[in-house]
Order: sequence, then C-alpha cells, then structure tokens
Amino acid sequence: MKKLLSLLLAAVMLMCFTACGNKDTSDDKDSERKRATAGQDTTTSTTQQSDEVVLDTGLLTALDKSYAKSNKANVVYDSEVFMNLEASSSDTIDIACVGDSITYGTIASDPETYSYPTQLQGMLNKRYGSNKFKVTNYGHEGAYIADFERSNASTLRYCNTNEYIQLRKDKPDVVIMMLGTNDIGYISDGESCKELQEAYSDLIGDIKSLKSNPVVFVCTPLVRVTAYSSYLALDALNNAIIGAANEQGVYVIDTYNITKEYFEAELYETDGLNPNDAGYKYLAETVMNAICDGLTQYQEKTVAETSKYVVYVDSSKGTYDSVGATADKPTSSLARAIDLCRGGGTIVVSGPITPATTRLNIVRTFIAPENEYKITVTSVDPYDGTDYRSTNNARIFMSASMYLNGDFEFTNVTFDYVASATKIACNYNNVTFGSGVSCTVSNGDYSVLIYGHDVVSKWQTDDILSCKEDCTLTVNSGTFTYLRGGNYRAYSAKQSSYTYGTVKKGATVNIIVNDGKFTKSDGTSNFSGASGTLSSAIGQNGMESGATVNLTVNGGTFAGSIFGIPRMNPYPSSGAPTVAGDINITVNGGVISGSGIQYLQTYKGAKNPKTTGAYSLTINGGTFPASSTRIFDATGCSNATFTLIDSMATLANWSNITGFKNR
Repeated sequence: MKKLLSLLLAAVMLMCFTACGNKDTSDDKDSERKRATAGQDTTTSTTQQSDEVVLDTGLLTALDKSYAKSNKANVVYDSEVFMNLEASSSDTIDIACVGDSITYGTIASDPETYSYPTQLQGMLNKRYGSNKFKVTNYGHEGAYIADFERSNASTLRYCNTNEYIQLRKDKPDVVIMMLGTNDIGYISDGESCKELQEAYSDLIGDIKSLKSNPVVFVCTPLVRVTAYSSYLALDALNNAIIGAANEQGVYVIDTYNITKEYFEAELYETDGLNPNDAGYKYLAETVMNAICDGLTQYQEKTVAETSKYVVYVDSSKGTYDSVGATADKPTSSLARAIDLCRGGGTIVVSGPITPATTRLNIVRTFIAPENEYKITVTSVDPYDGTDYRSTNNARIFMSASMYLNGDFEFTNVTFDYVASATKIACNYNNVTFGSGVSCTVSNGDYSVLIYGHDVVSKWQTDDILSCKEDCTLTVNSGTFTYLRGGNYRAYSAKQSSYTYGTVKKGATVNIIVNDGKFTKSDGTSNFSGASGTLSSAIGQNGMESGATVNLTVNGGTFAGSIFGIPRMNPYPSSGAPTVAGDINITVNGGVISGSGIQYLQTYKGAKNPKTTGAYSLTINGGTFPASSTRIFDATGCSNATFTLIDSMATLANWSNITGFKNR
C-alpha cells in the first residue's frame, strides 16, 4: 500500500508546488507528465515513442479532506478550532514556528524568503488577508529536545535558545512545533526514548502555560536519508514525540508520514536532511492544509499500476523536476525516477548517475523509495535500442550502499564502484540481476550482495527483519564480493543488542545463480578466519520450522566457499538464533574455487545456532578446482543428505565428505 502523498508527487512538482492536489492535470495537454506508452521491456520496441501521451494513472487524485485522528494522537483536530480563532479576534493572530534547521530554513537559497514559516505566511495572507496572521520563525539551527548529557546543551537544547526566550516574551496565539531531528542519534533504547518524551512533554507544557493560552500543534519530524540507521529510527522517534503530545493534550500534525514519500526522493537534491526552496513550500502547504482544513492525517491509498511508464535519468544533463519522458529531457535523480515509477515501469539510465551522492555533493546511503510494482533498470533504450553506456557513459556510480524497497530487475546496466564496503540490500524483495549487468571498480571494491536486510539498527524489529513471503533472487550477471543469502551483520566479537529476524514458517526463499562473479577486485575470496565473509544460502538470521531456502548454482564463479549457514557472530546475549527450516543447495554448474561447500561456518570461539532443520546438498555438475582443502561437510546438521550424479563419481573419493547420514 502506498500513501497518499506519493499520489500527489507528480502533481505537486508539475504545478511548481502550488496548492496541494486540488487541480487535476490529466487533461492538460501541455503538462510535463507526458510519458511513453510502451517499452517496459529492455528489448527494442517497434512501437514509436510519443511525446504527446498523457497517462491517466490516478496519480493526480486530490487529497481527501477528511477529519481523523493523526497517527496515534489522542486529540482529534477539527479546523473549526482555527476558523473560530480567526473569526473571534479583530487583532492580528500571532503564529510561532518552533524548530531546528528545518524550521529555520537551512539550505534554502534565502531562509528569510523561502523557509516554511515565511511561505506559510504568504499562503495565509492569500487566504485570509495580509493583516490577519503574523508568522514568526523561531527556528534555531542544530536545536534539539533532550539533554542526553550533551556538552552544548546550554546553547542548542531548544529550551535554552534565545529564540525560545523571545517566544516566551512574545506570547503567541498559535505554536507549531517541529523538533526531534537532531535527537535521533541519541535514542538508543526505550529509556532514551522515555527521556526524550519527558523532555518534549515538559517543553510543550511550558508553552501551554503562557498567558496567551496558545493553540499548540506538534509536527512529527521529516524523514531523513542521511544514514540507513537514522532512517530506521524515525518510527521510534515519532512515537516518543506523539506520546509527549498526547500527555499534554495538544494536536499532532503527522508531517512525517504525510511528506515521507515526497522527501524520500527530494532530499537527495539537498543534503539528505533539509529541504530546498520547493521542499519548504511543500512543507508549508502541508502545515497550511492541517491547521486550516484539518488535514492532519495521512490517507493511505493504492498506487495505480504504471508498468508502461518509461523514465529516463541522467545526472549530467537532467533536472529533478523533469518527469524524464525522453532521453533529451531526463530527470536527474534515481530516487526521483523510482518515485515516478512506484507503480512499476522502466527506468532508462541514459547517462551517469550517482544515487547515493546528493546534488550538494554529500555522500549518503541510497534508500530507494518504496515501489509497489516491479521496476526494470536498464541503459538500453526500449524504443530504438540505443545503448547509452557507449554513447553517453551511462552508469550507476556506487559511492555508498543501496537499499531496495520493492521488486527490481537490473539488465544491460553498469555499476561503477567508487567506494569500499558498499552493499546492495534487497530486503527480501524479488530482485533480478539480468543479462548485461557489468561491474567496474574505479576506487574501492565490489558491493556485497545481501538478499535479506542489512542489520544496522536496534530499531529493526524481528518483524522488520523477517521474511514472511516467498521471494526470489536471480543473478545472471554482475560482480559482487560475495552473496549473503539473508540478513547481514557486521562482524564483532562482542554481544549485540540487534535482533536477528527469521524466515517465517511457510515462506520459501529461492536464490538462483546462473552466471556472474563473487570475488574481490583482486580476485581473492575475501576470507579471513572468524570474520570470513563468504557466500551463503541463508544469512545471519534464524529459520522457523516449515521455512525453506533453496540455493541453486547453475553457473557463475565463486572465488570463495559456499555455506548453508554463515557465521552467526555478533550474537545477542540470548544466544544465536534457531535454524529449524530446511536448506537445499544444488550445484548444476559454475566454478566454486574455495574450500568447498559446508553446512555451517565454524571457527574457534564461534557461538553456533541451534540447528534442527534438514540439509540437502546435490551435486549435478560444476567445477571444483584442485585444492587439498576441498570440503563437503554437513557437520552441525543431524538430518543431512548428499546426492552425487555418476558422472562426477570422482568426488566420491574425496576424504572430506562428512556429516551426511547417507555417506
């Protein structure tokens, strides 16, 4: 399910961020939402591309003006509150905007002109007249809510800032609060969340106590794409903030959820945290819609299928506002292209792009906007067969890790790695690296391919980290350091508070390797004892009884060994997870150059999982280069079977085929 503001994104961008969602441009022949109607495949299409087709996909549906509780807020806001305030006084009504750099207007070309409070003032003037409301910006860059024993609390904790001192003197009639972004790195557990909630509740209570008896709105902080761990912690932060608002009985504007999908794409145009001029206008409209019309809640709607969309992306000559209808008018951002194709479609990388580096040249992780339907990413034009890799140096520069949040197929596209230790995390979506995927290294090394989740935050719950539905990863080409078949955790000898996650009962995970390479750029296997990082069927996660993981190797080259279960460290104090599901590894072809195939990666000091599931290893082909350490070992599994076809009977003479009940 996609949320409503995703449906409004195109309209907002194309109307230069005018009032939110009230105009249906589906009949506007001059609209830039002109899209080709064919060519979702990467093969050459005989259908002619049209610049005059406007697709009616439902993306321009107007916002439903319903009054409802906002997220978990206890107090239902009705716009009658604001209308009564406006009607009851002949004096100017003072509105105070409390916050951090996002309220101040950092990154705006001119904060005094383009900050959201300034733009909110203009919108209120247009609606109610220039003398009815006065909006004052009390934002302080870097401000935060809770102390957390920070050394700069005397100047940056909001209750200590000059802006807050002035606000108390001014005694506004309405206060709009948006704080918490700068606290996110300090909420490490339930206790810190509680401390933050208490501190925010005290601040709200102090504002409520003003003699002006202000109407108070608390806005949930905007999404941020500065780091994956921060992105994951936002729900915990928002819950604490909503809890504080509930304690004080004030109104909540769910700005986080209302604007999330918009800013997931737009923030790559700035620093990953603060909006630009257009983004601040969008935020101002969100606040305006909330206080004036009662639109405080995010309305969930289904994204229409748009599988025939073709969007061109090229950072060298594109613009963010473009819908990428042609290679001559591409959009500049992969995040923007994915946002346009949330309903599915084809993204044509027609020039060089660096998804994880923002327009301000700041390197962030790349967190793909969530897509409902499969997106194909290619550099071969589906209309005329132009290969932009050769004509326009089209490639995806990997400056940091990439996190996918939907089904993807990459085909005829180049990944160029310009950093070390990058990861491509598929998050248990259906992902295919099809034919023609090439990987080059300009600086650093190839990415780790993670089929499950990258475990980087204690806010990743078991539900988030678990695989609950059937899914398939297919690798037909490309080069990666290694393949982690499930969740990935950085090596540590210490205990970890992070959850493992599991493959749930009834879920089947299929990993099919038809070609491609798994190696470091120097050709080695990247194995170093306890912290060895080699390919595996499952990841560092559990499996419930009734779950199945199938790893099928039909081709490709593995510089290292293959494991059914990789190392489980770091492990929580409760111990390593239970692997009760069935793991099946079948080798029909390919080259496996490591020590062999083992059920369980073990080493001195390892804390191994409890294994109760079955293990099946079938060798129907493949090449195992000569080595004195080749191993087919099922140690650790009490129900393991080994199958070998006659044509490979020489393997039966190996002395290191151990642990199988039929050997």
